Amino acid sequence: MDKGERQGRSGDLRGEEGGQEVRIALVQKAEMRLLKKRHFGISRPTDVLSFPDEGGGDIAICPELVWQDAARDRREPGAYLAEVFLHGLLHLRGLRHGYGKRELEKLWARQQALLLAAKVRTRVFHVQGGR
Repeated sequence: MDKGERQGRSGDLRGEEGGQEVRIALVQKAEMRLLKKRHFGISRPTDVLSFPDEGGGDIAICPELVWQDAARDRREPGAYLAEVFLHGLLHLRGLRHGYGKRELEKLWARQQALLLAAKVRTRVFHVQGGR
């Protein structure tokens, strides 16, 4: 996101003194598609994107896709949202995927360890017709 996009649409979450600032934007599917195209050259939306900067960074989350993915994978939406947010935070901290199997495994292992430590459960649930 550029500075103009950050202002007014995302709230600030500030850590303790000396911590990093993380700005979170909840965006619609069409906006997520535009962000991914602009920054990564890929014209399809995703559930989360991260944009690190020197003081922390921005995380864009598409709730519509989070809920769709949770339903598709038969997972509890709130827990999946926590997982998606954590995934974005790990990207802000420099962990990446897409460069090889080892990097992907490292990212997922760290993510799962943090979810377990935080006692976030990603339960399977049954979806019965409609939303």
